[in-house]
Amino acid sequence: MPTTQKIQAVQDLAERLSRSTIAISTGFQGLNVGQMTELRRKLKEQGIELTVVKNTLASIAADQVGKGGFKELLRGPTSIAFGYADQVAIAKALLDYVRSTRLNLTIQGALLENRILTAEQLGELATLPSREVLAASVVGRLVGPLYSLVSVLTANLNALLWVLQRRSEQISQSNAGS
Repeated sequence: MPTTQKIQAVQDLAERLSRSTIAISTGFQGLNVGQMTELRRKLKEQGIELTVVKNTLASIAADQVGKGGFKELLRGPTSIAFGYADQVAIAKALLDYVRSTRLNLTIQGALLENRILTAEQLGELATLPSREVLAASVVGRLVGPLYSLVSVLTANLNALLWVLQRRSEQISQSNAGS
């Protein structure tokens, strides 16, 4: 018979899995409590929740929310990093922190919405520019030709205005000289 704590843990994991945009499964074997606490603190600053899970409870939670493929990422002592915003920024934050601190944290894979990513695919995702940079790039590519078009269209009008102004000055000078 499951205990109320286990039932609550499954409900909590199911809620996090359904709400998250990305869930990264990591193996934390070899990390001490201080390293784990520091990792949690740094990730929390980025809006990422890191939770140590029991694989059987996480497996039940994944089944409850219809993300049964996530079960294949639950191997050995497992912690899950839940992200609720930009997936690229979350993957980048976790991988950058692990690289910079040289933690012995193994990335087992990730659940990106309903797709399972390997550790290699997650690394490729982390190398993509952020959503804001991509949006700025698209806007820049759309606006650039528009500015060029406006410049070409206004060049003839500017030339006409320049000719009319010079002609007006000539007429003014000839009237002033008479």
